[in-house]
Amino acid sequence: MASIAFPYLRIRPDNVLADTWTIERGEHVSYLTERLEDWDPTEVLHLRRRIRLNFDQAALALGVPAGNLVMRASLIFGTGGPRGERLRTIRESHLLTQASPEAEFALVLEGDEVSERLALRTIITLHETAPGSALSPARPGVELWHDLTRMGLEPEEPRFAIQVESFASVFRDTPHALWRLDWTPAVIDRDMAGNVRLYVNADRPEFVERVSAGDASTMNMMTAAVMEQLVSSVLAHNAAPEGDEAPTSIAVTVGGWIEQAFPGQDAPSVRELVRRDPAAFSAGLATLAAELGHADD
Repeated sequence: MASIAFPYLRIRPDNVLADTWTIERGEHVSYLTERLEDWDPTEVLHLRRRIRLNFDQAALALGVPAGNLVMRASLIFGTGGPRGERLRTIRESHLLTQASPEAEFALVLEGDEVSERLALRTIITLHETAPGSALSPARPGVELWHDLTRMGLEPEEPRFAIQVESFASVFRDTPHALWRLDWTPAVIDRDMAGNVRLYVNADRPEFVERVSAGDASTMNMMTAAVMEQLVSSVLAHNAAPEGDEAPTSIAVTVGGWIEQAFPGQDAPSVRELVRRDPAAFSAGLATLAAELGHADD
């Protein structure tokens, strides 16, 4: 994933010892994985993790006195589908001090609280501190560290329609292309499923066979290309993917991709990434496509 440069000092990743999330289902306890198999919407999920801060080293990284530093560790829970989270709430929050540098999160989720995918964001923010260096964080609430864990609960629906056509007949300007995306950048407020269509070239039967079989490498490659075309086009038109559109709209879908591929960055910063480092932009979306593993099942 691409990273963002913050205008202030932050905690070094090795200053935080974060346990892997565990999940309890009945009497069985295991580590959280990318997908929860055989999920039953009536079951209650119990999730736990502990984080511990190397407080003195964290204060040194921030350039502030350890004895005057207070941070807050919070758990933000989100749930929704691939087009974005429909719900996001702060579920727990703990103060971290030199005398108490540890926090434990215990999350209980009823079946009706989650759908499709859940996201667990653990963030550490500044609560209060004494003055430090010119680059030391000073404003309460600024983010000092975060991590994100996602888990899928249900098979994900396709995000766009796929149709097989003879390009020699239908798209005579590109008869040898493997695929072609049909959509209009000016209508990002419209539904994704009905307004974005991926055509696959029927004249390339070996490729059609791989698509039909849901070949992971093929689907990931196509999905990454679709993501890159939609995201770059929306950004190039200076559109705002974080509007009040319906959850199934192109705008919300693109906004969700930006958030997942480039965490902590807004549309203007990703637009600048496209201009400054297009390779990192492409790699971020390719990584997301591989993580989501969209086979059109």
